[in-house]
Amino acid sequence: MVEAGLVTAIISPNENLITKRLPNLFHINSRKLIKFWIDYIEDRPQITDEEEKYMLCMLYYSFYQAEPKKEGFKTIVEGINDIIQSNETKEEILEILQFNYNKIDHIETENEFSFPCPLSVHSRYSTAQRYIHHREKGNKIALFVREYRKENGYTAPFVYLGTCEYVSHSGYKPMSFIWRLKEEMPPQFFHKANKSIL
Repeated sequence: MVEAGLVTAIISPNENLITKRLPNLFHINSRKLIKFWIDYIEDRPQITDEEEKYMLCMLYYSFYQAEPKKEGFKTIVEGINDIIQSNETKEEILEILQFNYNKIDHIETENEFSFPCPLSVHSRYSTAQRYIHHREKGNKIALFVREYRKENGYTAPFVYLGTCEYVSHSGYKPMSFIWRLKEEMPPQFFHKANKSIL
């Protein structure tokens, strides 16, 4: 934004470092992480748990490449405070983070890792969002299935199984969905539907 002439030049003792490192923020696309960073930069709250500590470290290492002692600081907090001591710098960073937050277009679900991790799992497809939230949006999902793409050299027809509701999803590329049919599946399809179950 500075280079584009949208705001005045950054006034900070670390201007060169900040200008060089700001692009590291351009690709941050986690709502949880961005919200924490914005709240921290604006209010400097106390860090309350391990997850917040990790998120603060991620902010620090977005600007510095080495641990605090090697960068001339006693703590990570001191290093971050040195970056945002200038109001101009602070506002520049907040503008970037707010812009990133506003343009996020994916759904986030909590991860199931066995260790603390501040980042959620992203479902990036807008189509996936429509599927996941179809009930709230008032949309109906009609399920058409086929066993093979081709039969006897020709494109196989789809069979309509009725409407269904979203249960869960997993994966990214490809993304898999579990649906619950509103009506029972016709008996003749039971064997084919369960053929992959050992």
